[in-house]
Amino acid sequence: MASKGQNYLQGSILQTMIATGLSMVPATLAMSLFNIVDTFFIGRLGIDMLAAMGFCLPIVGVVTCVFNGMSTAVMTLLSHALGRRDDREAARIILHGLMLILMLSLVIGGGGALCIRTICEAWIETPAVLDAACQYLVVWLCGAFTISLGMGTNKLVLALGHPRASAGWMLAGLASNVVFDIVLIFGLGPIPAMGMIGAALATVLAQALTPAGCLWIIHKHLRIFTREALDMRLWKRDVVDILRFSVPTILGIAIMPLTGIIATSLAAHFGDRVVAAMACIARIEVLAFVIPMSVGMALNPMLAQNYGAHQLERIDQIRRISQAFAGIFLLVAAALMSIFAEPLVRIFIEDPDAIDIAVTGMRIVAWGFAGQEIHRFGCFVYNGCNRPGKSALLKVIKIAGFSLPLMMLSLVFDDMNWLFYGRLISEILGSLLAWYLARRLVRLIMSGKET
Repeated sequence: MASKGQNYLQGSILQTMIATGLSMVPATLAMSLFNIVDTFFIGRLGIDMLAAMGFCLPIVGVVTCVFNGMSTAVMTLLSHALGRRDDREAARIILHGLMLILMLSLVIGGGGALCIRTICEAWIETPAVLDAACQYLVVWLCGAFTISLGMGTNKLVLALGHPRASAGWMLAGLASNVVFDIVLIFGLGPIPAMGMIGAALATVLAQALTPAGCLWIIHKHLRIFTREALDMRLWKRDVVDILRFSVPTILGIAIMPLTGIIATSLAAHFGDRVVAAMACIARIEVLAFVIPMSVGMALNPMLAQNYGAHQLERIDQIRRISQAFAGIFLLVAAALMSIFAEPLVRIFIEDPDAIDIAVTGMRIVAWGFAGQEIHRFGCFVYNGCNRPGKSALLKVIKIAGFSLPLMMLSLVFDDMNWLFYGRLISEILGSLLAWYLARRLVRLIMSGKET
């Protein structure tokens, strides 16, 4: 039996969200600061290296989204089992899910490393930027299995109701990442300066701490190495269930960084400084999402466990409270980021023209943060209620119907600011759609018109 952790099925929803969210703040900071720390140190290497990081981010995002989709699928199926109080099925899903994630990450990482230069050559024109981006991505892809397992085990520990333990190991990974970055990027003693290769290697090594710690926690609280879990007939059945859930989840998640690739391509039309500015904005904006992301980490297991337990009124309360919180909190964050945009940007960028672009962009896109999170929380409702395909469709509508057409106006008007205005308008429209449809879904399930 799983040991006692955070109870998602009983008690005050608001208190549970606050308690779990606060517990996950260190973990969210660790995830956010992993990338911010890398960008800070890489920014010291010059504008070409920072631009290379800007090109790397969408590609890293696409691969990470595959891992995130698989992890979310395993976590959701685990939460459904926990909601039904079926610990045997829960243990089996954990083991089979992690085996599948490991195999997939090795295939994607190895294959990606072999063809990444061909991909980058079709996209990046500046030779120095091309070489730096390829150096980073080859190392990152070869070590991606540590990142995928870290993501997967972290979500599973959270679903089991142990956020503090998970956060502790992620903080340990962050601390080691800072040390590795300093040593491997710039060199120390007999260790030579490795630049972009060092940055990628630092991330891979530091990320390995999370799965090591989280696996220990999982094994301590729930026996996963059982005879039933090793039954290959059950392995095949569980893999089918995980893939059935994860494929639409991956497609839904991956469309976000794919949009980032298109946005980066549009930005490249206006020069490397615009690409560097957008990379800077992407790093800074994660600070605004630390608290909402911490709360969001608990939403998937909360919704899925209550769906498994058929507590539908509680699901509706979770939806209303979470979306209202996201809207209020991120409107306040937008105001603060608009005020302090310039000093924040100067932490990462030294080029005056790139600073001006990043400050302008930050002051525009910040007002769409609330909409972005309301939309994301609406998608969580669909995932938790065992509708990953409709969750993915909701994301596709936002991206293909709103974001891309609006951002492409930057080419129509030859005005880079439409990259930022397009995103702002699409976030507002997407949030309204997600709020309405998530509310409608829960009401239909409660009335028995959907099962």
